[in-house]
Amino acid sequence: MGDPRLYPSGSAPRRHLYNPYQDLNIPSPARTSMTYPPPWSSSSRRRPSCSAAPGARTGIGYLSGALVGAAMGLREAARVAEPGDTAKIWANRVLNSCGATGRRMGNRLGVIGLLYLEKEQMFGMAEKEMEYRVDLFNR
Repeated sequence: MGDPRLYPSGSAPRRHLYNPYQDLNIPSPARTSMTYPPPWSSSSRRRPSCSAAPGARTGIGYLSGALVGAAMGLREAARVAEPGDTAKIWANRVLNSCGATGRRMGNRLGVIGLLYLEKEQMFGMAEKEMEYRVDLFNR
């Protein structure tokens, strides 16, 4: 509470929460009730948050593209292998080819996943807006 040297008789000032609206003569926003439900609460299905969905879609796209690209890179490295190559050179060629092709394919599929997510969220927002307007019209 208070420092006993500053308030020896236990008369420490009482603490209260600050209300920025007290001098404006309007009701506090915390006590204001809404006459209709907000548009985001009328939907019965839950969607991933705005930060979780892009990470999941892009990550899955990049991972699958990297795996497909690595398989394509392995096939390409086996195709261009020369008969006199040592195991070290062949392994280096396989790793370089898998890495380059996997990176390229991963980036492509990651961007496709991000574009798909953008369209999905855009159509979802339009659907919620239409539900909200129809609900307001039917009241």
